[in-house]
Amino acid sequence: MKGYWKIVLFLLFASPLWSITILGIDKLAQYYPHAMDAIPLISVQYDPISGRYLVRGSYELVYPTLLLLVFTLIFLWKTKVSLKEFGILALVIPLITLVFAFVISSLSNHSGYSDNSLVLIVGAYIMPVVSFLLGKTLYQALKRVRGL
Repeated sequence: MKGYWKIVLFLLFASPLWSITILGIDKLAQYYPHAMDAIPLISVQYDPISGRYLVRGSYELVYPTLLLLVFTLIFLWKTKVSLKEFGILALVIPLITLVFAFVISSLSNHSGYSDNSLVLIVGAYIMPVVSFLLGKTLYQALKRVRGL
């Protein structure tokens, strides 16, 4: 229980990062479409109907997942917290983020994404949990390889 609060704080602040990264990529594509189009796995196309640049590709899974995986790996490496506690809390704590996402979605104006509860569940819960557990698995593998 030594690192319990460290884990809770890390997960609370890192869980929304997955969704924020996607929003950031979309915002950058509006201002720098050619630069964003040069990034692997990202394709930016202009939509004449909406007047916006649309980002297409698998970035919505790859880049945010890799970012959270690296942050998780660094967190585990620096703090040396219990991996069992981290694994359990990584499944539970992002539920708080999911609840806030549903509340914000219901209070905001209704766009195509705010009405789609599946998008919220994937973006606010499943993908951060996958990222945290992948980071934990990579940390365990590196720990065994290095013999720490």
